[in-house]
Amino acid sequence: MRFYAFFKEAVSESAVESYRVRKVTIMFYASDGTLEIVCHRDGPVTNSGMGGGVFLNRSHVPNPR
Repeated sequence: MRFYAFFKEAVSESAVESYRVRKVTIMFYASDGTLEIVCHRDGPVTNSGMGGGVFLNRSHVPNPR
């Protein structure tokens, strides 16, 4: 299953913005119950400090209960 989501990331180093919106794709593999989260950027931004790529490697995530 694939889900598209976003989250707000606080920015304390800038006087212009207080947060950034980060887009992610959440992939759940039902065959083995693993989860993977990949961050995306809206195009290349040189020296922005916002990296793209894998946010959470494909792994089992324990239920907090």
